[in-house]
Amino acid sequence: MFLRGKTSRKRFLVWMWRAPTAGFASAILLAATLTACYPGSDAVYAQRQAAERQAVVTQNLRAATAQTPRGTPVEGEALRKLVVERTWISEYERFPDGSPGPHRTYDYFREDGQFIWAHNWVYGEAKAMPGDDWRVEGPRLCWRNQRMWQEAKCYTVALDAQAGIQLYIDAPGTPNHGLLTRVVKRSEAGPPKTTGR
Repeated sequence: MFLRGKTSRKRFLVWMWRAPTAGFASAILLAATLTACYPGSDAVYAQRQAAERQAVVTQNLRAATAQTPRGTPVEGEALRKLVVERTWISEYERFPDGSPGPHRTYDYFREDGQFIWAHNWVYGEAKAMPGDDWRVEGPRLCWRNQRMWQEAKCYTVALDAQAGIQLYIDAPGTPNHGLLTRVVKRSEAGPPKTTGR
């Protein structure tokens, strides 16, 4: 027999002990690797995740639109008066990181067409950013806030019974067109008076 002597038997027993353990460990590692892989590229996975998040947003906007009575439409010169040299203040219960608020955002529509955005979370003071602007186009109010998006976003505006400013997305051909996105309950004259947390 090929197993002669104590040393050979010992080597064989060590090999027998290690072989199944190494094979088992390799099988577990292979299974873990395969289950962690997504059948597609990272870009495809990211696109799918973004589409799922957007579907949830659209569903929430539809629900808000369905349960909120639409106010009186505001357009043209009346819309300009509602925004020129005004700061719209929106308040939320939590900051974007989930910590308790109040979290406030400030939308300031300067008379010269400059849009200034600020909030009390990261940016302490309101600063004009070149390229951020606003305009009224008939029934639409459009503004660009480059901290959030590069192109201008447009809305139709209505006033509810409590003088809240309702913003409805004006983006024909998109799933969110015509949906209520926000109700601004505070509007103050002049530039924003931001405060820290």
